[in-house]
Amino acid sequence: MNSALRPDDAPIRGPWLSAAALLAIATAGALTGPWWFPLPAADGSIRAAVLQRTFFTAWSTMLVLLPAVVTFWRRRQATRAAAVWRVYWTMGYVAYAIHLVWAVGLFFRFDLTRMLHSPEFVTVPRLGMVVTVWWGIDVLLAWRSPAEPRWLQAQRIVIHVLIVGLFIAGSLLEGSFAVSRAFGALLVAGVVAGIVARLRHRRVATG
Repeated sequence: MNSALRPDDAPIRGPWLSAAALLAIATAGALTGPWWFPLPAADGSIRAAVLQRTFFTAWSTMLVLLPAVVTFWRRRQATRAAAVWRVYWTMGYVAYAIHLVWAVGLFFRFDLTRMLHSPEFVTVPRLGMVVTVWWGIDVLLAWRSPAEPRWLQAQRIVIHVLIVGLFIAGSLLEGSFAVSRAFGALLVAGVVAGIVARLRHRRVATG
């Protein structure tokens, strides 16, 4: 297949509109979540609203990111998939930034020492900090260099695997709520669907 497929060769107005709508709905649901779906603590009491919103915004990030997860492995095979991936990769980062506002700013109050020593809330904080910066850089690179030279492909695969792996580990393996594990399972399903679609496309292309 042509390794120089560019996502900007495909119309992106539709993906932008759908991604913006999904982000708005998911964010609204996350921020109002404590009102309509309060999360209990281990002792049965209701958790603080600011903590609940850190959970809800993490889940909304996973939801917004899902289309990027599904299309990631086909982004170099089809311009439509490339456009969808790039838009949702970007919007997923915006959703993640909203999560960071609640988690780092409002819950931890920018207390990095406390954040580094709260494994019940942050799975791997140091790696998470690296991923936060790296993801942002890759979003910028996705718009600046959509053709993806080899070095860009390599780092993009690594950051993609890290982000998806961290979300799956934090929700499916360590999540204390059924809804958290459900979102983790949804990401796993997205990964599988994306890989299957890539293999099918390759099989058809090779005849």
